[in-house]
Amino acid sequence: MRLIIAEDDFLLAACICDTVEAAGHEVVCCEASAVRAFKLAKQDGGDLALVNISLNEGLTAGLGLAEQLKTELDIASIFVSGQRQDAVSAKRVALGYLPKPYRSQDLIAAILVAEVLQHGGKPPPPSIPSALELF
Repeated sequence: MRLIIAEDDFLLAACICDTVEAAGHEVVCCEASAVRAFKLAKQDGGDLALVNISLNEGLTAGLGLAEQLKTELDIASIFVSGQRQDAVSAKRVALGYLPKPYRSQDLIAAILVAEVLQHGGKPPPPSIPSALELF
């Protein structure tokens, strides 16, 4: 899958990029800014965004990014954040929520679940990581 990474923690962003690329996915962009992430997604497309709710522009900038990606570009998101309440309040614009801290294998499994959902399938329960909350 072609992924948009919106994460303001530089080290975590680098780790996410390495992890998903090692699993065979392509990183379209890795940004700490919702504005820059949307601009690059608009330019280069993508299949799925991994969005931290709290980005450089503010505590809920990721919510706006997920909404823009969905409504303007038809790109789904998974919130990867410590802000569950905010994620649940915006569940109409995302596929699910993976709380921080999360394990690398849960992140990869969440991407695979998203891919199945986007193709109209239903992932078998054993393939859904217990940390992932689907909306």
